Amino acid sequence: MAECLYAARRGRGVRFGKLRRRHYAGVENTPIWQLDVHQDAPTLPYGYQTMAFIALTPPLWRHIMRPLLADWDKRFASEAERAVVRERGWEGVA
Repeated sequence: MAECLYAARRGRGVRFGKLRRRHYAGVENTPIWQLDVHQDAPTLPYGYQTMAFIALTPPLWRHIMRPLLADWDKRFASEAERAVVRERGWEGVA
């Protein structure tokens, strides 16, 4: 039993504590690889662990994320959110 708990903790550490959201989606019996992803759901360009590693280098993180944020602002941001961006002078940032 103790070995199982240790393995579970070690696995969470490798995944940086990322939860399996399938338990909250109402489809507890469906394997995670068979779950559907909403077409407009935001996704990272690389895997979770790769992006966590990239986040340790801020210039590289910004280089990867700025085009994604600009796309998000164009497609999903409300007018109020766009106003905040303009007020803070962030228009050219993303």
